[in-house]
Amino acid sequence: MSASYMGSLDDFQSLLTNAAALGEPIPFRTTDEYLWVVIVGGLLAFFMAWGIGANDVANAFATSVGAGSIKLKWACLLAAICEFGGAVLLGGEVTDTVRGKILKPENFDPAIGGALNGPEIFMCGSMLVLLVAGLWLLIATYFEMPVSTTHSIIGSYIGFGFAYRGAGSINWLTDGSGLDRLKGVVGIIASWFISPLFSAILAILVFLLVRHVVLRRKNPVRAALLFGPLFYALAVIVVVFFIVYKGDARNGWKDTSLGTGIGIAFGVGIGCALLSWWLLVPPQRRFVEKWERDQLELLKSGPREELSKLGMLKKIGINVEYDIQLDEKVSRIHDAAEKFDPKAERCFAWMQVFTAAFDSFAHGANDVANAIAPFATIYSLYESGGILSTTKVSKNGSSPLDLFSADGTTIVGSVDAGEPIPDGKSFCGTFNDTAYYRCSNPLGIAITNNPGIGDSMNFSLY
Repeated sequence: MSASYMGSLDDFQSLLTNAAALGEPIPFRTTDEYLWVVIVGGLLAFFMAWGIGANDVANAFATSVGAGSIKLKWACLLAAICEFGGAVLLGGEVTDTVRGKILKPENFDPAIGGALNGPEIFMCGSMLVLLVAGLWLLIATYFEMPVSTTHSIIGSYIGFGFAYRGAGSINWLTDGSGLDRLKGVVGIIASWFISPLFSAILAILVFLLVRHVVLRRKNPVRAALLFGPLFYALAVIVVVFFIVYKGDARNGWKDTSLGTGIGIAFGVGIGCALLSWWLLVPPQRRFVEKWERDQLELLKSGPREELSKLGMLKKIGINVEYDIQLDEKVSRIHDAAEKFDPKAERCFAWMQVFTAAFDSFAHGANDVANAIAPFATIYSLYESGGILSTTKVSKNGSSPLDLFSADGTTIVGSVDAGEPIPDGKSFCGTFNDTAYYRCSNPLGIAITNNPGIGDSMNFSLY
Protein backbone atom coordinates (compact mmCIF):
# COMPACT_ATOMS: atom_id res chain seq x y z
CA MET A 1 0.00 0.00 0.00
CA SER A 2 1.45 3.34 -1.07
CA ALA A 3 2.50 6.07 1.36
CA SER A 4 0.12 8.57 -0.25
CA TYR A 5 -2.75 6.18 0.22
CA MET A 6 -1.84 5.62 3.88
CA GLY A 7 -1.54 9.37 4.36
CA SER A 8 -5.00 9.92 2.94
CA LEU A 9 -6.37 7.15 5.16
CA ASP A 10 -4.79 8.72 8.28
CA ASP A 11 -6.22 12.14 7.35
CA PHE A 12 -9.66 10.66 6.90
CA GLN A 13 -9.53 8.81 10.22
CA SER A 14 -8.29 11.99 11.93
CA LEU A 15 -11.23 13.89 10.49
CA LEU A 16 -13.67 11.36 11.89
CA THR A 17 -11.98 11.40 15.30
CA ASN A 18 -12.03 15.21 15.53
CA ALA A 19 -15.65 15.38 14.42
CA ALA A 20 -16.67 12.86 17.07
CA ALA A 21 -14.67 14.67 19.79
CA LEU A 22 -16.37 17.97 18.98
CA GLY A 23 -19.79 16.38 19.13
CA GLU A 24 -20.39 17.08 15.46
CA PRO A 25 -22.20 14.54 13.27
CA ILE A 26 -19.71 12.19 11.68
CA PRO A 27 -19.88 12.98 7.98
CA PHE A 28 -19.22 9.51 6.60
CA ARG A 29 -18.86 6.73 9.14
CA THR A 30 -18.21 3.76 6.88
CA THR A 31 -18.96 2.49 3.43
CA ASP A 32 -20.15 -0.88 4.73
CA GLU A 33 -23.73 0.32 4.90
CA TYR A 34 -23.54 1.22 1.20
CA LEU A 35 -22.80 -2.28 -0.03
CA TRP A 36 -26.23 -2.25 -1.64
CA VAL A 37 -25.10 0.67 -3.82
CA VAL A 38 -22.16 -1.42 -5.05
CA ILE A 39 -24.44 -4.37 -5.83
CA VAL A 40 -27.09 -2.30 -7.58
CA GLY A 41 -24.40 -0.26 -9.35
CA GLY A 42 -22.78 -3.44 -10.63
CA LEU A 43 -26.10 -4.68 -12.02
CA LEU A 44 -26.75 -1.31 -13.63
CA ALA A 45 -23.24 -1.37 -15.14
CA PHE A 46 -24.20 -4.65 -16.81
CA PHE A 47 -27.43 -3.00 -17.97
CA MET A 48 -25.55 0.00 -19.35
CA ALA A 49 -23.01 -2.27 -21.04
CA TRP A 50 -25.83 -4.20 -22.68
CA GLY A 51 -27.20 -0.91 -23.97
CA ILE A 52 -23.79 -0.06 -25.41
CA GLY A 53 -23.72 -3.41 -27.16
CA ALA A 54 -27.24 -3.03 -28.52
CA ASN A 55 -26.69 0.49 -29.80
CA ASP A 56 -22.98 1.02 -30.43
CA VAL A 57 -21.14 -2.23 -31.18
CA ALA A 58 -22.92 -2.43 -34.53
CA ASN A 59 -20.87 0.55 -35.70
CA ALA A 60 -17.76 -1.60 -36.08
CA PHE A 61 -19.22 -4.61 -37.87
CA ALA A 62 -22.39 -3.22 -39.48
CA THR A 63 -20.53 -2.35 -42.68
CA SER A 64 -18.90 -5.79 -42.80
CA VAL A 65 -22.20 -7.61 -42.32
CA GLY A 66 -24.03 -5.23 -44.65
CA ALA A 67 -21.43 -5.82 -47.36
CA GLY A 68 -21.69 -9.58 -46.87
CA SER A 69 -18.06 -9.91 -45.79
CA ILE A 70 -18.88 -11.81 -42.61
CA LYS A 71 -21.88 -13.57 -41.14
CA LEU A 72 -23.65 -12.07 -38.15
CA LYS A 73 -22.70 -14.84 -35.70
CA TRP A 74 -19.00 -14.53 -36.53
CA ALA A 75 -19.22 -10.75 -36.27
CA CYS A 76 -20.65 -11.10 -32.75
CA LEU A 77 -17.89 -13.53 -31.76
CA LEU A 78 -15.13 -11.27 -33.08
CA ALA A 79 -16.74 -8.27 -31.42
CA ALA A 80 -16.78 -10.08 -28.07
CA ILE A 81 -13.07 -10.88 -28.25
CA CYS A 82 -11.95 -7.48 -29.54
CA GLU A 83 -14.16 -5.36 -27.28
CA PHE A 84 -12.91 -7.29 -24.26
CA GLY A 85 -9.27 -6.90 -25.30
CA GLY A 86 -9.64 -3.17 -25.93
CA ALA A 87 -11.28 -2.55 -22.57
CA VAL A 88 -8.66 -4.50 -20.62
CA LEU A 89 -5.58 -3.21 -22.43
CA LEU A 90 -6.44 0.43 -23.09
CA GLY A 91 -9.59 1.32 -21.20
CA GLY A 92 -8.01 3.21 -18.31
CA GLU A 93 -7.46 6.63 -19.91
CA VAL A 94 -11.05 7.34 -20.95
CA THR A 95 -12.41 5.71 -17.80
CA ASP A 96 -10.37 8.21 -15.80
CA THR A 97 -11.76 11.10 -17.86
CA VAL A 98 -15.38 10.04 -17.40
CA ARG A 99 -15.15 9.34 -13.68
CA GLY A 100 -12.80 12.10 -12.54
CA LYS A 101 -12.95 15.08 -14.88
CA ILE A 102 -16.65 15.89 -15.18
CA LEU A 103 -17.58 16.72 -11.58
CA LYS A 104 -15.30 18.40 -9.04
CA PRO A 105 -14.34 15.79 -6.41
CA GLU A 106 -14.01 18.44 -3.69
CA ASN A 107 -17.78 18.98 -3.83
CA PHE A 108 -18.13 15.52 -2.31
CA ASP A 109 -15.64 16.05 0.51
CA PRO A 110 -17.51 15.55 3.83
CA ALA A 111 -15.11 17.96 5.52
CA ILE A 112 -16.54 20.69 3.26
CA GLY A 113 -20.10 19.58 2.64
CA GLY A 114 -20.85 18.21 6.08
CA ALA A 115 -22.98 15.20 7.00
CA LEU A 116 -24.63 13.33 4.14
CA ASN A 117 -22.84 15.51 1.60
CA GLY A 118 -19.81 13.36 0.97
CA PRO A 119 -18.78 10.22 -0.91
CA GLU A 120 -22.12 8.52 -0.30
CA ILE A 121 -23.76 11.14 -2.52
CA PHE A 122 -21.17 10.51 -5.22
CA MET A 123 -21.80 6.77 -4.98
CA CYS A 124 -25.57 7.09 -5.20
CA GLY A 125 -25.30 9.70 -7.95
CA SER A 126 -23.07 7.43 -10.04
CA MET A 127 -25.54 4.61 -9.54
CA LEU A 128 -28.39 6.81 -10.81
CA VAL A 129 -26.25 7.95 -13.75
CA LEU A 130 -25.97 4.32 -14.85
CA LEU A 131 -29.72 3.85 -14.46
CA VAL A 132 -30.70 6.95 -16.42
CA ALA A 133 -28.17 6.45 -19.22
CA GLY A 134 -29.05 2.77 -19.51
CA LEU A 135 -32.78 3.51 -19.75
CA TRP A 136 -32.15 6.14 -22.40
CA LEU A 137 -30.10 3.69 -24.46
CA LEU A 138 -32.86 1.10 -24.11
CA ILE A 139 -35.45 3.60 -25.38
CA ALA A 140 -33.19 4.77 -28.21
CA THR A 141 -32.46 1.20 -29.29
CA TYR A 142 -36.18 0.36 -29.28
CA PHE A 143 -36.86 3.28 -31.63
CA GLU A 144 -33.78 2.39 -33.73
CA MET A 145 -31.97 5.65 -32.97
CA PRO A 146 -28.14 5.40 -33.17
CA VAL A 147 -27.47 7.68 -30.22
CA SER A 148 -24.13 8.19 -28.52
CA THR A 149 -23.43 6.31 -25.32
CA THR A 150 -20.72 8.86 -24.52
CA HIS A 151 -23.20 11.72 -24.75
CA SER A 152 -25.63 9.74 -22.60
CA ILE A 153 -23.29 9.02 -19.70
CA ILE A 154 -21.59 12.43 -19.65
CA GLY A 155 -24.92 14.22 -19.97
CA SER A 156 -26.24 12.20 -17.04
CA TYR A 157 -23.23 13.17 -14.92
CA ILE A 158 -23.69 16.85 -15.83
CA GLY A 159 -27.37 16.62 -14.90
CA PHE A 160 -26.46 15.02 -11.58
CA GLY A 161 -23.97 17.81 -10.89
CA PHE A 162 -26.50 20.53 -11.71
CA ALA A 163 -29.11 18.94 -9.45
CA TYR A 164 -26.61 18.53 -6.62
CA ARG A 165 -24.86 21.90 -6.46
CA GLY A 166 -25.53 23.76 -9.68
CA ALA A 167 -23.16 24.73 -12.48
CA GLY A 168 -20.33 25.32 -10.01
CA SER A 169 -20.02 21.59 -9.37
CA ILE A 170 -19.14 20.91 -13.01
CA ASN A 171 -15.47 20.67 -13.91
CA TRP A 172 -15.76 22.85 -17.02
CA LEU A 173 -12.01 23.51 -17.36
CA THR A 174 -9.11 21.77 -15.64
CA ASP A 175 -6.03 23.30 -14.06
CA GLY A 176 -3.03 24.12 -16.20
CA SER A 177 -2.48 26.20 -19.29
CA GLY A 178 -3.20 25.93 -22.98
CA LEU A 179 -4.71 22.68 -24.18
CA ASP A 180 -4.25 21.13 -20.72
CA ARG A 181 -7.23 23.18 -19.55
CA LEU A 182 -9.47 21.46 -22.09
CA LYS A 183 -9.55 18.15 -20.25
CA GLY A 184 -12.81 19.00 -18.53
CA VAL A 185 -16.37 19.12 -19.85
CA VAL A 186 -15.62 21.95 -22.31
CA GLY A 187 -12.90 19.87 -23.96
CA ILE A 188 -15.12 16.80 -24.07
CA ILE A 189 -17.95 18.70 -25.74
CA ALA A 190 -15.51 20.34 -28.18
CA SER A 191 -14.24 16.91 -29.18
CA TRP A 192 -17.76 15.91 -30.21
CA PHE A 193 -17.66 18.59 -32.91
CA ILE A 194 -14.01 18.21 -33.85
CA SER A 195 -13.93 14.41 -34.08
CA PRO A 196 -16.50 14.08 -36.92
CA LEU A 197 -14.57 16.65 -38.94
CA PHE A 198 -11.29 14.88 -38.24
CA SER A 199 -12.88 11.55 -39.14
CA ALA A 200 -14.27 12.93 -42.40
CA ILE A 201 -10.89 14.33 -43.45
CA LEU A 202 -9.13 11.07 -42.61
CA ALA A 203 -11.76 9.09 -44.53
CA ILE A 204 -11.22 11.22 -47.62
CA LEU A 205 -7.45 10.71 -47.47
CA VAL A 206 -7.69 6.95 -46.94
CA PHE A 207 -10.22 6.45 -49.71
CA LEU A 208 -8.28 8.62 -52.16
CA LEU A 209 -5.22 6.48 -51.44
CA VAL A 210 -7.12 3.22 -52.00
CA ARG A 211 -8.80 4.55 -55.12
CA HIS A 212 -5.50 5.71 -56.61
CA VAL A 213 -3.29 2.71 -55.84
CA VAL A 214 -5.91 -0.03 -56.27
CA LEU A 215 -9.39 0.66 -57.59
CA ARG A 216 -8.47 2.75 -60.66
CA ARG A 217 -5.63 0.52 -61.82
CA LYS A 218 -5.83 -1.45 -65.07
CA ASN A 219 -5.73 -4.67 -63.07
CA PRO A 220 -7.37 -3.67 -59.76
CA VAL A 221 -7.64 -7.25 -58.49
CA ARG A 222 -3.88 -7.75 -58.74
CA ALA A 223 -3.29 -4.34 -57.15
CA ALA A 224 -5.65 -5.16 -54.27
CA LEU A 225 -3.87 -8.43 -53.54
CA LEU A 226 -0.49 -6.72 -53.86
CA PHE A 227 -1.28 -3.83 -51.51
CA GLY A 228 -3.38 -5.91 -49.11
CA PRO A 229 -0.48 -6.77 -46.76
CA LEU A 230 0.37 -3.05 -46.58
CA PHE A 231 -3.14 -2.22 -45.38
CA TYR A 232 -3.00 -5.04 -42.83
CA ALA A 233 0.32 -3.69 -41.59
CA LEU A 234 -0.96 -0.11 -41.30
CA ALA A 235 -3.89 -1.18 -39.12
CA VAL A 236 -1.61 -3.26 -36.90
CA ILE A 237 0.97 -0.47 -36.58
CA VAL A 238 -1.63 2.05 -35.39
CA VAL A 239 -3.09 -0.25 -32.74
CA VAL A 240 0.19 -1.79 -31.52
CA PHE A 241 1.83 1.62 -31.19
CA PHE A 242 -0.86 2.92 -28.86
CA ILE A 243 -0.98 -0.33 -26.89
CA VAL A 244 2.76 -0.14 -26.24
CA TYR A 245 3.24 3.63 -25.99
CA LYS A 246 0.01 4.58 -24.24
CA GLY A 247 -0.93 1.25 -22.72
CA ASP A 248 -2.28 0.61 -19.29
CA ALA A 249 0.12 1.16 -16.40
CA ARG A 250 -0.93 -2.19 -14.92
CA ASN A 251 0.80 -3.89 -17.84
CA GLY A 252 4.04 -1.94 -17.38
CA TRP A 253 3.71 -0.12 -20.71
CA LYS A 254 3.04 3.38 -19.48
CA ASP A 255 6.69 4.44 -19.41
CA THR A 256 7.59 3.18 -22.89
CA SER A 257 9.53 5.81 -24.85
CA LEU A 258 8.28 7.18 -28.16
CA GLY A 259 11.14 5.63 -30.13
CA THR A 260 10.62 2.22 -28.54
CA GLY A 261 6.89 2.38 -29.24
CA ILE A 262 7.45 3.26 -32.90
CA GLY A 263 10.09 0.55 -33.30
CA ILE A 264 7.93 -2.16 -31.77
CA ALA A 265 4.86 -1.08 -33.76
CA PHE A 266 6.68 -1.08 -37.10
CA GLY A 267 8.39 -4.37 -36.28
CA VAL A 268 5.08 -6.06 -35.55
CA GLY A 269 3.49 -4.39 -38.59
CA ILE A 270 6.22 -5.60 -40.96
CA GLY A 271 5.95 -9.09 -39.50
CA CYS A 272 2.18 -8.98 -40.01
CA ALA A 273 2.66 -7.87 -43.64
CA LEU A 274 5.01 -10.78 -44.35
CA LEU A 275 2.71 -13.30 -42.68
CA SER A 276 -0.33 -11.99 -44.52
CA TRP A 277 1.51 -12.20 -47.85
CA TRP A 278 2.19 -15.90 -47.34
CA LEU A 279 -0.87 -16.92 -45.31
CA LEU A 280 -3.72 -14.63 -46.40
CA VAL A 281 -3.15 -13.54 -49.99
CA PRO A 282 -3.35 -17.04 -51.59
CA PRO A 283 -6.66 -18.01 -49.90
CA GLN A 284 -7.91 -14.47 -50.52
CA ARG A 285 -7.31 -14.97 -54.25
CA ARG A 286 -9.23 -18.26 -54.13
CA PHE A 287 -11.99 -16.54 -52.16
CA VAL A 288 -12.45 -13.93 -54.89
CA GLU A 289 -12.48 -16.57 -57.62
CA LYS A 290 -15.11 -18.59 -55.74
CA TRP A 291 -17.18 -15.47 -55.19
CA GLU A 292 -17.14 -14.79 -58.95
CA ARG A 293 -18.34 -18.35 -59.67
CA ASP A 294 -21.08 -18.01 -57.07
CA GLN A 295 -22.26 -14.75 -58.62
CA LEU A 296 -22.55 -16.42 -62.02
CA GLU A 297 -24.56 -19.27 -60.50
CA LEU A 298 -26.78 -16.76 -58.72
CA LEU A 299 -27.52 -14.97 -62.00
CA LYS A 300 -28.47 -18.29 -63.58
CA SER A 301 -30.80 -19.25 -60.71
CA GLY A 302 -32.92 -16.10 -61.13
CA PRO A 303 -35.04 -14.19 -58.61
CA ARG A 304 -36.90 -17.29 -57.35
CA GLU A 305 -33.95 -18.34 -55.21
CA GLU A 306 -33.67 -14.83 -53.76
CA LEU A 307 -37.32 -14.94 -52.66
CA SER A 308 -36.77 -18.33 -51.01
CA LYS A 309 -33.79 -16.92 -49.12
CA LEU A 310 -35.93 -14.05 -47.87
CA GLY A 311 -38.50 -16.55 -46.64
CA MET A 312 -35.83 -18.50 -44.78
CA LEU A 313 -34.67 -15.32 -43.05
CA LYS A 314 -38.18 -14.69 -41.77
CA LYS A 315 -38.50 -18.28 -40.56
CA ILE A 316 -35.44 -17.95 -38.32
CA GLY A 317 -36.67 -14.67 -36.86
CA ILE A 318 -34.87 -12.06 -38.96
CA ASN A 319 -37.31 -9.37 -40.03
CA VAL A 320 -36.46 -7.52 -43.23
CA GLU A 321 -38.12 -4.11 -43.42
CA TYR A 322 -38.45 -2.45 -46.81
CA ASP A 323 -38.94 1.28 -46.99
CA ILE A 324 -39.61 2.38 -50.58
CA GLN A 325 -38.81 6.04 -50.02
CA LEU A 326 -35.61 5.31 -48.13
CA ASP A 327 -34.61 2.65 -50.64
CA GLU A 328 -35.02 5.07 -53.54
CA LYS A 329 -32.93 7.69 -51.76
CA VAL A 330 -30.17 5.21 -50.96
CA SER A 331 -30.30 3.84 -54.49
CA ARG A 332 -29.79 7.31 -55.94
CA ILE A 333 -26.73 7.79 -53.73
CA HIS A 334 -25.24 4.48 -54.85
CA ASP A 335 -26.10 5.15 -58.49
CA ALA A 336 -24.26 8.47 -58.33
CA ALA A 337 -21.18 6.90 -56.74
CA GLU A 338 -18.23 5.81 -58.86
CA LYS A 339 -18.35 2.14 -59.78
CA PHE A 340 -15.31 -0.12 -59.59
CA ASP A 341 -14.50 -3.68 -60.56
CA PRO A 342 -16.64 -5.83 -58.22
CA LYS A 343 -13.89 -8.45 -58.00
CA ALA A 344 -11.47 -5.79 -56.81
CA GLU A 345 -14.06 -4.61 -54.29
CA ARG A 346 -14.44 -8.17 -53.07
CA CYS A 347 -10.70 -8.39 -52.42
CA PHE A 348 -11.29 -5.95 -49.59
CA ALA A 349 -13.74 -8.27 -47.81
CA TRP A 350 -11.06 -9.83 -45.60
CA MET A 351 -9.31 -6.52 -45.03
CA GLN A 352 -12.65 -5.02 -44.10
CA VAL A 353 -13.27 -7.65 -41.42
CA PHE A 354 -9.68 -7.23 -40.21
CA THR A 355 -10.03 -3.47 -39.76
CA ALA A 356 -13.52 -3.90 -38.28
CA ALA A 357 -11.99 -6.13 -35.60
CA PHE A 358 -9.48 -3.41 -34.75
CA ASP A 359 -12.30 -0.85 -34.81
CA SER A 360 -14.13 -3.00 -32.28
CA PHE A 361 -10.93 -3.20 -30.20
CA ALA A 362 -10.71 0.60 -30.21
CA HIS A 363 -14.39 0.85 -29.30
CA GLY A 364 -13.77 -1.40 -26.31
CA ALA A 365 -10.97 0.89 -25.16
CA ASN A 366 -13.11 4.02 -25.52
CA ASP A 367 -16.82 3.43 -25.11
CA VAL A 368 -16.76 0.59 -22.59
CA ALA A 369 -15.50 3.25 -20.17
CA ASN A 370 -19.02 4.66 -20.27
CA ALA A 371 -20.27 1.65 -18.33
CA ILE A 372 -17.12 1.08 -16.29
CA ALA A 373 -16.40 4.61 -15.05
CA PRO A 374 -19.50 5.16 -12.86
CA PHE A 375 -19.15 1.70 -11.36
CA ALA A 376 -15.42 2.30 -10.85
CA THR A 377 -16.34 5.39 -8.83
CA ILE A 378 -18.80 3.43 -6.70
CA TYR A 379 -16.51 0.49 -6.10
CA SER A 380 -13.34 2.50 -5.41
CA LEU A 381 -15.15 4.68 -2.85
CA TYR A 382 -16.55 1.59 -1.16
CA GLU A 383 -13.16 -0.16 -1.20
CA SER A 384 -11.22 2.85 0.14
CA GLY A 385 -13.65 3.70 2.92
CA GLY A 386 -14.99 6.81 1.22
CA ILE A 387 -11.65 8.45 0.43
CA LEU A 388 -11.97 10.67 -2.59
CA SER A 389 -9.10 10.40 -5.03
CA THR A 390 -8.49 11.59 -8.56
CA THR A 391 -5.89 8.89 -9.12
CA LYS A 392 -6.24 7.26 -12.51
CA VAL A 393 -8.27 4.09 -12.63
CA SER A 394 -5.37 2.25 -14.20
CA LYS A 395 -3.30 2.87 -11.08
CA ASN A 396 -5.71 1.73 -8.42
CA GLY A 397 -6.92 -1.71 -7.55
CA SER A 398 -10.50 -1.44 -8.73
CA SER A 399 -10.09 -1.26 -12.49
CA PRO A 400 -9.56 -4.95 -13.30
CA LEU A 401 -12.83 -5.90 -11.64
CA ASP A 402 -14.69 -3.10 -13.40
CA LEU A 403 -13.30 -3.94 -16.81
CA PHE A 404 -13.91 -7.67 -16.60
CA SER A 405 -17.41 -7.38 -15.13
CA ALA A 406 -18.83 -4.65 -17.36
CA ASP A 407 -17.29 -5.59 -20.68
CA GLY A 408 -18.58 -9.14 -20.77
CA THR A 409 -22.13 -8.07 -21.52
CA THR A 410 -21.25 -5.21 -23.86
CA ILE A 411 -21.37 -7.54 -26.82
CA VAL A 412 -25.07 -8.43 -26.69
CA GLY A 413 -25.64 -6.08 -29.62
CA SER A 414 -27.27 -5.83 -32.99
CA VAL A 415 -25.79 -5.41 -36.45
CA ASP A 416 -27.91 -3.83 -39.14
CA ALA A 417 -27.70 -4.96 -42.74
CA GLY A 418 -29.07 -2.51 -45.25
CA GLU A 419 -28.02 -1.51 -48.74
CA PRO A 420 -24.93 -3.59 -49.54
CA ILE A 421 -21.87 -1.37 -49.20
CA PRO A 422 -18.97 -2.06 -51.56
CA ASP A 423 -16.16 -3.75 -49.68
CA GLY A 424 -13.49 -1.26 -50.74
CA LYS A 425 -15.46 1.72 -49.47
CA SER A 426 -16.52 -0.12 -46.33
CA PHE A 427 -12.88 -1.03 -45.64
CA CYS A 428 -11.94 2.66 -45.82
CA GLY A 429 -14.68 3.50 -43.34
CA THR A 430 -13.64 0.96 -40.72
CA PHE A 431 -9.91 1.61 -41.20
CA ASN A 432 -10.46 5.34 -40.72
CA ASP A 433 -12.68 4.80 -37.69
CA THR A 434 -9.99 2.64 -36.10
CA ALA A 435 -7.32 5.29 -36.60
CA TYR A 436 -9.58 8.08 -35.35
CA TYR A 437 -10.45 6.09 -32.22
CA ARG A 438 -6.88 5.07 -31.49
CA CYS A 439 -5.60 8.65 -31.76
CA SER A 440 -8.20 10.01 -29.35
CA ASN A 441 -8.32 7.26 -26.73
CA PRO A 442 -4.75 7.60 -25.35
CA LEU A 443 -5.41 11.31 -24.88
CA GLY A 444 -8.34 10.45 -22.63
CA ILE A 445 -10.83 12.08 -25.01
CA ALA A 446 -14.32 10.68 -24.50
CA ILE A 447 -15.44 10.70 -28.14
CA THR A 448 -18.40 9.04 -29.77
CA ASN A 449 -18.06 6.71 -32.73
CA ASN A 450 -21.50 7.21 -34.30
CA PRO A 451 -20.45 10.41 -36.14
CA GLY A 452 -17.03 8.87 -36.75
CA ILE A 453 -18.21 5.81 -38.64
CA GLY A 454 -21.04 7.81 -40.20
CA ASP A 455 -18.75 10.46 -41.67
CA SER A 456 -16.25 7.80 -42.68
CA MET A 457 -18.85 5.92 -44.70
CA ASN A 458 -20.53 9.02 -46.13
CA PHE A 459 -17.30 10.33 -47.61
CA SER A 460 -16.06 6.89 -48.64
CA LEU A 461 -19.22 6.31 -50.70
CA TYR A 462 -18.11 9.04 -53.03
